Amino acid sequence: SGVVKAILWDLVRSENRAESLQLARYFCNSIQRLGTLRVRGIKSANFYVLRNVLIPSLLIEVGYLTNPNEEKLIKSSYFRQQLARCIAQAIVGFNQEYEKVLVRE
Repeated sequence: SGVVKAILWDLVRSENRAESLQLARYFCNSIQRLGTLRVRGIKSANFYVLRNVLIPSLLIEVGYLTNPNEEKLIKSSYFRQQLARCIAQAIVGFNQEYEKVLVRE
């Protein structure tokens, strides 16, 4: 029935939100270790690309072009490579933790 489908979809979205929040924490920790950008925290928004997905997802903002120091960093290929490494580390760390949870269940 439609009510059951709505309840199940709501459960999936709630679980995805929790997992996405955990993935965001991994990313913020990875960026903090980098030490070049200030972590402005984790925020929630109803962006189209984050809605109705079946996997953990985030939208990452790593700096502002209107900030001269951040603009300089963003233009640096070395810095962008460090950011890519941070994103990869966050995904790997999250995945390892998620696999541990699956094994326990």
